[in-house]
Amino acid sequence: MKIVVAVKQVAVLGDEVEFTEDDRDVDPDYLDFALNEWDSYATEEALRLVEAAGSGEVVVISVGDEDAEDSMRRCLAMGADRGIRVESVRTLDPIQVARALAEVVRSESPDLVFAGVQSSDSVQAATGGALAGLLDMPLVAVVTKIEL
Repeated sequence: MKIVVAVKQVAVLGDEVEFTEDDRDVDPDYLDFALNEWDSYATEEALRLVEAAGSGEVVVISVGDEDAEDSMRRCLAMGADRGIRVESVRTLDPIQVARALAEVVRSESPDLVFAGVQSSDSVQAATGGALAGLLDMPLVAVVTKIEL
């Protein structure tokens, strides 16, 4: 069984916060970055399913620059077998992210594709659904548990 998990690195507010000069955003110096919480759940569930199946592979995939690799390393430390980063140096909306993921996911020919319900930074819950549509795969949303 091969499961691909789409993961995202998100900004997290540190203990102290300062705003940019125009007061429209948080100064990047006051942000930390981490694996999106819901993507960690998706990765963990994928690992559990492969373990229950007795064999398989969990591949994490992320869109972003080199900084996104930190979140992928977290997934590898959890037990994922491989990580694939799709290069992007600019911010993408959820549909653009799904398009960037779709080509690589298709080439992996997975049995299942997991995505966290939403990202904590944009809270749009659109990438997983868009990815399913682009791959012409069925979609089940907001899943809390899967059993073989």
